Amino acid sequence: MVGSILFSGGLVAAGFCRTVPTLLVTQGIMVGIGSGILFIPATLAPVQWFSKRRSFSIGLSSAGVGIGGIFWSFFTRAIITNLGYQWALWLSGALSGAINVIALLMLETRPSRNGPPKTSFSGGLAIFKNAKFVMLYLASVLSIFGYMVPYFYLPAYAQTQLKASPLVGSMLSAMLALGMVLGRIMLGMAADSRLGTLNSVISGMVLAGVCQFALWLPSANSLPLLYVFSFAYGFFGGGYTGMMPAVLARIFDPDQLTLITSIYFTSEVPGQLAGGPIAGAILTYTHGHWTPVIIYSGMTLFCGSLLAVATRFQVERRVFVTI
Repeated sequence: MVGSILFSGGLVAAGFCRTVPTLLVTQGIMVGIGSGILFIPATLAPVQWFSKRRSFSIGLSSAGVGIGGIFWSFFTRAIITNLGYQWALWLSGALSGAINVIALLMLETRPSRNGPPKTSFSGGLAIFKNAKFVMLYLASVLSIFGYMVPYFYLPAYAQTQLKASPLVGSMLSAMLALGMVLGRIMLGMAADSRLGTLNSVISGMVLAGVCQFALWLPSANSLPLLYVFSFAYGFFGGGYTGMMPAVLARIFDPDQLTLITSIYFTSEVPGQLAGGPIAGAILTYTHGHWTPVIIYSGMTLFCGSLLAVATRFQVERRVFVTI
């Protein structure tokens, strides 16, 4: 409930802002904290109720992020065009608040057989003594710097390189979201099969990096290829990020999963804050050349995937084993 109030209230309050500092407080801090509070319980809810099809359940539930991405891309564009950005913020806040209330009424916690977890947050930091967790954490720290770049810059890339309209930017964002929906469901199914959760995540991370070089890099003169990249990147990139709670549940103590997952996702903070600005600085320094930006984005994913591979062989040294 607290997260929902902060998230929706922050959006509504942002519509009344007239200065950058107040906008940072409302749409930046309030919405950010609210979404962070909402994220962990929503992500881990399926873990409590499923064991055999756990990865698929996590993928299916987290696919809602992609469905929301498709809807909000067109909804906000239509409201901004017809009513202005203030109404877009007000209506987005009101609608998201109503959706969150419905979700909260349906969300139910399954009591643990061993009772409530007794580990405090400070005690939970002992997880950093676990080499597997540290490797996964660092893999996320590295990869998220590049992972976010297409989400931040793809519409701008289309407008500067292909002279596309803002509507095309919304379409590209929608393609990213559509790919995420299918990717999270399909990778969830693969994770429950003989491929395994960690193998699925590594595959998605590597292939997301491949998409940067194989599809985004040569798309400077091809809008259809850029659409293909948007979908493929959403499929593999969005797919692997949605599977991380399943990986944590597979490797670590399920009774401490909420705390472990909360700590793990702090790894995204540096990349979320600095990944986009670094790409922007590269773009400015190179006088608008996108190739270095794409290389930066793809290479951080590859570096992160190397650490994830190292974690995989810490968990299981045999190659052809479900893990």
